[in-house]
Amino acid sequence: MENQPSHNNLTVAPNGDFIIADYYNIEKITTSIRQKVPIESPIQMDLIEFKEWYENLLEFTCEEFLNWDRHLTMTYNCDSNSIDIKEDLR
Repeated sequence: MENQPSHNNLTVAPNGDFIIADYYNIEKITTSIRQKVPIESPIQMDLIEFKEWYENLLEFTCEEFLNWDRHLTMTYNCDSNSIDIKEDLR
């Protein structure tokens, strides 16, 4: 049996793109579910949880990988395809 990743977050961006995440990475689906592009983050993430869209920004929470005391609120911008740290919730 083929090893298949477990995605625990799925959302649709205002521009129609499908955005998925497992616990560590966020990806954008391009032409099919098999064609995904990773979205770079300024930190290594763990326990990603999508929250809500605010216009073109997806707000989500995560912890910094291997630094689980650092709880963060992050944003994904679907126009620039970028992730930024919004707030450090330590």
